Amino acid sequence: MSNLQLTISSPELNRKGKLVLINQYLKRCSGKVTIYSCAVDDGTLMVSPEFKTQDALSRVEAGINEILENMCEEMDGNGDCCHEHYNCCDCGGNDCGCPGCFSCKACPFCKEENE
Repeated sequence: MSNLQLTISSPELNRKGKLVLINQYLKRCSGKVTIYSCAVDDGTLMVSPEFKTQDALSRVEAGINEILENMCEEMDGNGDCCHEHYNCCDCGGNDCGCPGCFSCKACPFCKEENE
């Protein structure tokens, strides 16, 4: 049985918020014995230690890719997106002007995801 290294390349790895989410995700994937961590070098993420099974690698890779595919323009350093920033009301696109209104303030990606 050979060990398997997970590496992912993406320009989205330069966004601090996404790295925060990836590190939180890896903590949730870790167990009592195996604690996963990651490092980014030149747009490539490497998860360590190596995985023991292809199923485990594939599961973690899918979770990380889901994070990287979130294209919210408002993601901050905590990984919070439009849903967290704009949640005091939702006028349904009637331009209420509230600074916390999802319909008025959310980025196009999040508005499309919400439909």
